Amino acid sequence: MAGTILLFVVSFMTMYISFLFPGKLKLADRVRTELMKSTINALEEIEKTGQRLTLANFHNKEISTLSYDDLVPYLHSIESGTVFFTSHGKIVSNFIPGNWTHTGFYLGTQKQLQDKFGASSTIYKSVENFYRTGEEHLIIDSSLRRGCAVRDIMEMAALGSKSTLRSILCFEPKISPAQLQHVLQNSLAETGKKYDLSFSMDDKSKIYCTELIYDAFQLFGITINQRTPIFFRNILLPKDMVDEIIEKHMTEFNLKLCLVKNNNQIQDLDYTEILSLVAGILLKKTN
Repeated sequence: MAGTILLFVVSFMTMYISFLFPGKLKLADRVRTELMKSTINALEEIEKTGQRLTLANFHNKEISTLSYDDLVPYLHSIESGTVFFTSHGKIVSNFIPGNWTHTGFYLGTQKQLQDKFGASSTIYKSVENFYRTGEEHLIIDSSLRRGCAVRDIMEMAALGSKSTLRSILCFEPKISPAQLQHVLQNSLAETGKKYDLSFSMDDKSKIYCTELIYDAFQLFGITINQRTPIFFRNILLPKDMVDEIIEKHMTEFNLKLCLVKNNNQIQDLDYTEILSLVAGILLKKTN
């Protein structure tokens, strides 16, 4: 019995040290990340059976979510190269602190991409083969299943089936199309990398969603300094980016969209409502 307890304690501490200092214990890193993947995949398999694993299950409360059909009319109003942040209803997402749990770049339909950059542009030529009909709303992001990839937004948050999307917030960078194209090309260069379950900004062989956007922001001169402490380690999360954009960088972005759904009613929140209801930033901070 004592030996079993000791083994458990040693294993737990090894996993914890692996999380605190990713890259230092390679074997422990592999074991920890495989365990995390298996746990997340198991939860997703349960959800495929029709059992939606959200915190609502524990409160007997139905959470309104945005469907693909809800979202599409609004997507036509934003431009290619817009940065988006989303909040999901999955139980896994509820373990991520803050309102925002995912981020990426919106590329849009083939027409949106062409209108923004031109049919002869490098970015258009790099992406056009990802379209099948031209009507897909493409994004660049990093997800657990696909890693860093160009994909249809319908694949995100189960929008193609039973959506878990609670809200979406979009910012348009105030930079020239040439600068934005350079930023997107650099993000495209990251595609093919696996998702980083260590959430390490130092490991360039893998990348997680917030890191992808952080690196892009660096290219047009914005550094996000806010971090969230998780088990004595400071990690950059989507909520950190949203909070700091709203607090310090709104002169460098246009707020394009913030959709939420409450009681089956879609709301497009304005700046003040985002501050008070969504971002979690006190209004007095901006006064």
